[in-house]
Amino acid sequence: VRRIDSASRRVFVAMFTFTHKELEAALIRAHNRGVAVRVIFDHDSARVTSRATFVRLKRAGIPCGKRTKPGLLHYKVALIDDLLVAGSCNWTRAGFSANHETLLLIDPLTPAQLSWIHRWWSAVEEGSTLSGR
Repeated sequence: VRRIDSASRRVFVAMFTFTHKELEAALIRAHNRGVAVRVIFDHDSARVTSRATFVRLKRAGIPCGKRTKPGLLHYKVALIDDLLVAGSCNWTRAGFSANHETLLLIDPLTPAQLSWIHRWWSAVEEGSTLSGR
C-alpha cells in the first residue's frame, strides 16, 4: 500500500485474484492524483472471485481489462513506477496474512529490465480487453 501511495508515474497490475480492499483503495487514490493506473484480471476471476474489485475500480475510472486469450491470467505482478513486485501472492487478505507465499521486489529496475517489462506489459495488455480490439 505504501509503495502504491508513493507512486508518481504508473501502477500497472496483472492479477489472477484481487479482493484486497486496502490495495484497491490505494489504486483509486493513485488514480485520483493522476498516476497512470491499469489493471488486468483473469477473465473468470473478474466475473466471479474478483468481480467486486473489478467493478469498483472501473467505476472509479481506472482502465481495467480481462484476459481474452485462452488459459488463465495467472500473474501476480505489479509495476509501480520503476519497482517490480512479483511472486505467488494474489492480492487478497489471505495472500498477505495467512498463506505461505513468496513476494519479490526489484527496486529499481535497470533500464534493460524496465524495457523488457514494458514489452511484457504490452503483450499482456494486447491479450486483454484493454487492447481496444
